[in-house]
Parts: sequence; structure tokens; C-alpha cells
Amino acid sequence: MSKLINNKNIIIVDDDQIWLNQLSRALTRRGYNTFEANSVKNAKEILISEDIYYGVIDLRLDDGDVQEVILELQKINPKARSIILTGLRLRELKEKNIRSSSEPFALLIAQKGCAMYDTDWCIGETGAAGPSGNGYGDPAGYSCFAVAGIKEKTNNTLTNSNNRVDNMFKFSKEALNEFLKILKN
Repeated sequence: MSKLINNKNIIIVDDDQIWLNQLSRALTRRGYNTFEANSVKNAKEILISEDIYYGVIDLRLDDGDVQEVILELQKINPKARSIILTGLRLRELKEKNIRSSSEPFALLIAQKGCAMYDTDWCIGETGAAGPSGNGYGDPAGYSCFAVAGIKEKTNNTLTNSNNRVDNMFKFSKEALNEFLKILKN
């Protein structure tokens, strides 16, 4: 585990060059060694030649699927961790008058997941895991989640805790319970 924590090599995969450059500069300032890829093909070449432990990967890529990059990263380094960028842009959220820590945003994430993976169901979640609240004034332990697909439902929960890990487990449990309720009805 310590090797994972000490390794600061991160691949950023996005076909939006401006965003790719901005994120790379921000992570470099925070001490990460960044490797930029603007396609699945380019990402695979980097993964083969570099010792990557973290990935930030856009959900939508012109030449393939985010899953291709994640599977390749996991094959090369099973301990690697990834973050998937949803493909939602601030402009899109502003046009729909949606703030990111809200039930409508969680639903939008879940709907995008259904569309991207051509699946019947998807769960989206957003909020403030902790240890502090978010910029919207939501306290730590507040989560909005949504199930999208054949039926759609949104909900929220407040754990009254600032323990990030515990909150993430509780958020997941609540979202899955909501999904099970939908399946039973």
C-alpha cells in the first residue's frame, strides 16, 4: 500500500486539450508527475511505457471507451486507482440550472451513465462526504443520489457525521437500498 501512496505518477486522458492542459498543470503544482493522453490509443502507449498508479479519465473519448483505459491500467497495475470524469460540462449544468450537489445532478449523472453504457440502470451520487461541507453550504455527511433507467427516483440522506469513509459507505448503502425498492415495485 505504501508504494501506491508514494507513487505520484498519474495519467490524464481527455480529448478536450484545454481541460487536459489545465488539469495537468494543477496536478503538477500539487506534486504529481502527469502524463497526458488525448485518446485511448495514446493512453495505452503511455500505460505500457510508464509506471502509472492513478488515472483521471474522461467518460467520452473519440476513439474508444473509458473502460478500455481502466482495464488496461488495472491489468498493468492492479493496485492503481482511477477517477472517471462524467463528461458533464459547467455550461450544460448552467443551461439546465442544476447545481452539482443536488438530486437533479445525481439524476443527470445516472442518466448519462445509462446512455454511455447502454444499460437499463445506473446510480448517480453527489454531495459532501466530509470531513467538511461543500461550497454550496451542504454539511459533511449530506448525499444526493439517483437511480436512472427503466424507472427513475432521486433521494438524499444526511448522516450527521464528518467521517469521509464511513459516509461514503452509508451513501452507497442508501443508494443501493433505493435501487432495491424500485426493483421490488
